[in-house]
Amino acid sequence: ALAALVLMTVARAVLAVVLWPLSGPMFALMGHTPEITAHETVYFRIRLLGFVPFAWMVALTAFFQAIGRPGIPAWAGVVGNVVNAFLAWVLIFGKLGFPAWGVAGAALGMVIGIAVQTVLLFAVFVLPVFDVHYRTRRACALDMTKLGDLLRIGWPAGLSNFMDLFNWALFTGFVVGRLGETAFAAHQVAMNFMHLSFM
Repeated sequence: ALAALVLMTVARAVLAVVLWPLSGPMFALMGHTPEITAHETVYFRIRLLGFVPFAWMVALTAFFQAIGRPGIPAWAGVVGNVVNAFLAWVLIFGKLGFPAWGVAGAALGMVIGIAVQTVLLFAVFVLPVFDVHYRTRRACALDMTKLGDLLRIGWPAGLSNFMDLFNWALFTGFVVGRLGETAFAAHQVAMNFMHLSFM
């Protein structure tokens, strides 16, 4: 279990390193205004710092769901989102003596919220009660057979989810983003309300 988490973390870290220098040219291709492109690049690069804890969070969430304990990631998610909302208020608007960082503050609040959520999940993951039943502290050896089975079974669903998100990103970035700042902002607000309705 721990070996798989480490492997996912390394993969995410490599992806973040690759995407960091490409993010500027990538957003420039979308044809947005220079101001929006600058904000997009700053936000995306800071969010890349959250790739590693996000990978751990997804894996730990899947573990707890698989053993029939979905309440654990749910409560960790509540705490992480509260932390995110509080830090967004502080860092975006410059409250409690902090400078107003705007978009950068929003991204940093998100990364810290994800990190808090991941730490909470991992703290529960290594509790003795789970170690006794699932060897969460000791399963460090990488089982290539199980890893191969996981990739064979999981890649179609993973590719489907990736294509779904990728196509939305293309539509948003290359189509809606060229309709002007007001249309782009309205689209983003509508998307956030849609995500909230799913929850």
